[in-house]
Amino acid sequence: MVQERQQEIVNELLNYMDTLEDGSEVSTWDLMDKVFNYQRFNDGYCFNDFKISEEEFISLDSLLKESAMKEGFFIDDSIYQDVIGAFPFSLTFVVRK
Repeated sequence: MVQERQQEIVNELLNYMDTLEDGSEVSTWDLMDKVFNYQRFNDGYCFNDFKISEEEFISLDSLLKESAMKEGFFIDDSIYQDVIGAFPFSLTFVVRK
């Protein structure tokens, strides 16, 4: 169930990224804002870390990067933004097709 939800979210993010121009910069906050509404965001899963089992956690950023590479996207996550007191995600992606 959780893994299916993860893949659904990643697919939605990839669909949104597909509409961006080459070289566009988009933050994870922007991705969340564009792709989700807050009702869907509040379905019990944290955007950044999904609990798979008691011992294993996975980062959506890692899952998104892996899936994006398969789709022919390059995501430059070297640009960091410090967001204090916000959700635990603050990467900025640069989309290269």
